[in-house]
Amino acid sequence: MKSFVITVSVVLWSLCSFSQGNTTLINEKFAELSGEWEGDLEYLDLNDNKTEVQIPAKCTCSFDGKAWLYEVFYSDVEEGGAGECIVSSDGTKISRNGVKWDITSVEEVGDKLIIVMETKGKDNGKKGMLRQSIIISPNTFELIEEVKYLETENYFTRSKHTFKRKKL
Repeated sequence: MKSFVITVSVVLWSLCSFSQGNTTLINEKFAELSGEWEGDLEYLDLNDNKTEVQIPAKCTCSFDGKAWLYEVFYSDVEEGGAGECIVSSDGTKISRNGVKWDITSVEEVGDKLIIVMETKGKDNGKKGMLRQSIIISPNTFELIEEVKYLETENYFTRSKHTFKRKKL
């Protein structure tokens, strides 16, 4: 029994250490996003969930030591967006614009960091699971938003921002 308790304690400690390591790793990558970016937004039109739309976009990012701050500007429309992402101290959640997302995976693949997070919510007035992936590399980053409605089995991609570092 004593060895079981020790084993469980070691596993829990390892998980906590790994999660806290996620906070540092993610924040380091968020800091690397500081600067200006150019790219586009691809999304499925909300009217039919089939029509694909693509518009040019620009993004300005900064990191204040706690939050990744970003502003996105779209060339075809007057609207844009701004937001922030804050990683919890234990590395298990990201607050994105006030919505708490569960971090489901953090994976380093070569020079890329892939962060996947999920939450329950609504898309186009329907309840479902929402999944966002942030893929960061030295000269590119992507924000992918996926949806799985409650009555369906599979996720579909609602939108995808793809950016490259702006050349000076």
